[in-house]
Amino acid sequence: MPNRNKRSPLKSPRTSQSRGAKATNARTNSSRLIDPSAIAWAVSFIDRFEKPEEKFATPRGLEKQPDGSLTFPWIQYSPDVTEFEKGLYERHLNVVFDWGKWKRGEKLIANPGLIDHANAADCLKLITLCVRQERTYGGFLAEALESGVITACLKRLRALYS
Repeated sequence: MPNRNKRSPLKSPRTSQSRGAKATNARTNSSRLIDPSAIAWAVSFIDRFEKPEEKFATPRGLEKQPDGSLTFPWIQYSPDVTEFEKGLYERHLNVVFDWGKWKRGEKLIANPGLIDHANAADCLKLITLCVRQERTYGGFLAEALESGVITACLKRLRALYS
């Protein structure tokens, strides 16, 4: 008989489902309100992302090992990107939603000009999508940074919270 108390590795634990963000005047599936200081922290990255001191990401891997095998390819992010990604989780700015089925995100990525009119929830969802998509598409976050999608979201959040 299966152990019904054991969590499936494919399902998020209930505690992580309660995390996320609810933007002022915007609804998400979480009841947590956004701390304005968390938004201020996030928008502090605008200058660093517009004028990076180093590349956002460097491809690594495929290095030959002594036994003849090759290391798996991976992306090494700059310290600014790593700090940003880690801080999003620490400040609960990643929104819990079904980002794989969120069609508006596709439109916003395809046409970043639409971000200028997005609400706070959509900006946070788009940032979340870019961070989480990195899990299955190595380099997605770097592409979002290089294309200006992340910076556009941060600028919109700054405008909404100013």
